[in-house]
Amino acid sequence: MKRTILHLIFALLLTGISQHVFGQNTYEDLQGRFVLDLPKGWALEPQTVDKVYIFKGKSKSLIVEYNEDTNDIDQLFLNGLATLKSSGLSKPETHSEIKQLKINGLQAKWGVYKSDYNASGITVTLYGLVGSLGLQDQGLYAIAILNEKDLKKWEAVIENIFQSFRLPGEQLSGVQEISSTETADDSDVSQAATTNGPTADAEDGGSQKSAPTRWTHDEFSITLPEGWHEQEGNRAMEKEMIGWFNYAPIAGANSMLFCYQGIIWNRKLISQTADKTVKAAMPDAELTNSYVTKLANNKKANVMVYTGSGVSNGNEVELGSVNIIYRGGKCVLHQFGLGPLKEIATLEKQLLAIANSVE
Repeated sequence: MKRTILHLIFALLLTGISQHVFGQNTYEDLQGRFVLDLPKGWALEPQTVDKVYIFKGKSKSLIVEYNEDTNDIDQLFLNGLATLKSSGLSKPETHSEIKQLKINGLQAKWGVYKSDYNASGITVTLYGLVGSLGLQDQGLYAIAILNEKDLKKWEAVIENIFQSFRLPGEQLSGVQEISSTETADDSDVSQAATTNGPTADAEDGGSQKSAPTRWTHDEFSITLPEGWHEQEGNRAMEKEMIGWFNYAPIAGANSMLFCYQGIIWNRKLISQTADKTVKAAMPDAELTNSYVTKLANNKKANVMVYTGSGVSNGNEVELGSVNIIYRGGKCVLHQFGLGPLKEIATLEKQLLAIANSVE
């Protein structure tokens, strides 16, 4: 297997983790309202309104409005959605599920909307990213507007900025997804945003979770639970690597799927190969847990959990890796997961759910 490609991939993954865990540009509000991390080169624009913040970098902006009267994330979210409507997304429709989150210990909500926008006779699709956050007795919403071309490049960057919001003096402690729902009809958003407290429409909005994704290979198929997304173009990277996925609820959490075929590939040899793969990402990796479990199809899976660290942009990042070896069709599969050490238990649970879905 080509280690050069893996080292390049791991360098990208570590960059994603370190930029989230170690903010390159931390902004601390002078009035002690909040702290957040910005990408390198981003800064606060001069304020003309005390409660409105515009953070800008590389022609992209994140607009934040602070509200000292409420910390209700549903109401704040509706306020943000109303601002999107007045900014060009006149008929917003949900582009992805709306997430109820806990960000660094604070209640939050996040979603992405889309709407056609007509400018000088030319119709384009705009995407509005909106999040709300409760800060003790106060709160805020944050919005960003992207065109279709920029969505893929900038969506994760904007979301990572939002996920770095915290109270002054607090450290980043991670993101936990509490639930995921589809929103109700947004036709009354403007009216709802002017009321005090959550409206009936906000409380009675749909609660149906989006369906997991079935991912198919020539030899088998697996189910990707909610929050998992395939990285585009990964199947051509090298022979054994057939899938590369990221887990949106945990910044920097990724999984690669390797398929080994042929009589030489027994579990012992694949375990040794898995160990080398882990140490390509974390040279100081230590095996901290190893066990065998039975999957839903009554076949066994070997599970190995490692802890270690990596260095990116001069920052040392504490990492964890979950590795699961099991059979799928004629493949003996190695499911490799890498993410922040503090989230390793969640990553292990997620990857076991994927392994249990193999058919």
